[in-house]
Amino acid sequence: MLKLLHIKNFALIEDMEVEFDAGFNVITGETGAGKTILLNAIKVALGERAYTEYIRAGAKKALVQAVFQVESSFIPYLSDLGIELSDEDMLVFSREINSNGRSLCRINGQVVTLSSYKRAASQMMDMHSQHQQSVMLTKEHHIELLDAYSEKVLKQRDIVKRCYHEWKKKHEMLEELKSKTKDTARQIDLIKFQIKEIESANLEPNEDEALTNEKKMLDNAEKITLLADTVYKNLYSGDGECRLPAVELISESITALSELLEYDESLSGQLKSLEEAMYVVEDVAREVVSFKDKVEYDANRLNYVEMRLSEIEKLKKKYGDSVSEILEYHKKLLKQLEDLSFSEENIENLKKETDEKLNILKEEAKKLSLLRQKAADELKANILKELKDLGMEKVQFEVGFDMKSIADDGLDDVQFLISANPGEPLKPLHRIASGGELSRFMLALKRLFSNKTGICTMIFDELDTGVGGNILYAVAKKMFQISRHVQVIAVTHSPQVAGFADAHFLIKKQVVDGSTYTKIFRLNEKERLYELARMLGSKEEKSAALSHAREILEVSRKLKEN
Repeated sequence: MLKLLHIKNFALIEDMEVEFDAGFNVITGETGAGKTILLNAIKVALGERAYTEYIRAGAKKALVQAVFQVESSFIPYLSDLGIELSDEDMLVFSREINSNGRSLCRINGQVVTLSSYKRAASQMMDMHSQHQQSVMLTKEHHIELLDAYSEKVLKQRDIVKRCYHEWKKKHEMLEELKSKTKDTARQIDLIKFQIKEIESANLEPNEDEALTNEKKMLDNAEKITLLADTVYKNLYSGDGECRLPAVELISESITALSELLEYDESLSGQLKSLEEAMYVVEDVAREVVSFKDKVEYDANRLNYVEMRLSEIEKLKKKYGDSVSEILEYHKKLLKQLEDLSFSEENIENLKKETDEKLNILKEEAKKLSLLRQKAADELKANILKELKDLGMEKVQFEVGFDMKSIADDGLDDVQFLISANPGEPLKPLHRIASGGELSRFMLALKRLFSNKTGICTMIFDELDTGVGGNILYAVAKKMFQISRHVQVIAVTHSPQVAGFADAHFLIKKQVVDGSTYTKIFRLNEKERLYELARMLGSKEEKSAALSHAREILEVSRKLKEN
């Protein structure tokens, strides 16, 4: 509830502080005394537009603070804004209007954006006047009101909301997968082409190195043969003329060294080494001959090797710097092809799951619609009863249902419809022409939903305008009934409404030293009696109005007791 309202340098208000009661608070005062100023200050506290014209003449800035005592259920909402409650569960909304046109918004001392401030304030207080539509009038709010009317509907709505988010999650996954695989066929064709291109080359590991070495041999076959012949001649065969090969020279040396051993056996080690060298030279000669026999210039083979290397070089430009890398890339392509083929299967499976979730959602949404229809019938009966109490026996009221696309609140598009006079067709609630009729209908709604909306304070600005006679007592009684569930602050010109108040405040305009001030006073029982008399049109203490005022208080007391 609104515990305290502090206003400073706002229009004609220099410094005002008002402590409200938890129940039914009434504010009265003569025309022009400043009730509108007070309401404008409250609107600013709620996050409405703050005009620089609101700043009191001579001041640099204006300040409006609204202190609420809130329940713990409001804490999660505050946590989303990063705000903590005080130890006393107090919430301070503070709005500062500067002469440069900027306004500073704070909640419990923490600066917040205007949108966050306004959203939080809207959870605390609802204001209605004949000139300002309440949130209850908006079509978008009607489904919330209808659902709040029934616990069964709220529970089923939670089920629908859960099913909706489960379906939506699957649906988004499906759409994302479809988006990713929109070009799947093209990707598969490309991958298949690359796989075929690599596979058709029949590459062998390290084939490029082997072919490069073979090409080098073929390119230099003549020179290699000449060099091999030279080695072989020098080591084994000789040149056929005067120069002997190394094998014969070593053989002669072995024979000579053997004869030397007859004279000195210490040379036996040298003989052994020379014999081993003979074997080595013979092995080398044989290897060279074998190597030479393998080397033969073959133009066809060289042409094939060059073409093969060229083919491999083209593959290297696309798929890797070596045959090993190309073959590794080939493995990756096979894996990608498998994944893409599997993704198509995934799409089918996910589509099936999504359809199943959608069918479940639709079934739960249908159950919700049936519960809403039942709740709408109950709401209709109770609203008509409330309106009858307010002198609107001929009013017709219906909850209109249309079907909409599936959403987290189901399939229903809900709108409250009303016909204020017999013979008139049902129209949307906001198109009620008469201010008095609209006020009474809003009062009936607020009476039924006062303990269901979560709003802790309701403000009525001259809701009784255009209403007279005994209906004023009915209006007052409804306001009082609402105040048993939520705090009510009513600005009124009606003594019948004021008579029901738990706390009565009087706004006065005073002129001091040439300056005008608006002030507010809490009235005691005696002061309240004289204020009611003034509202009845008399300023004399012993007038008939004073007696009438006592009568109003007595009637109000009895009605309140009932």
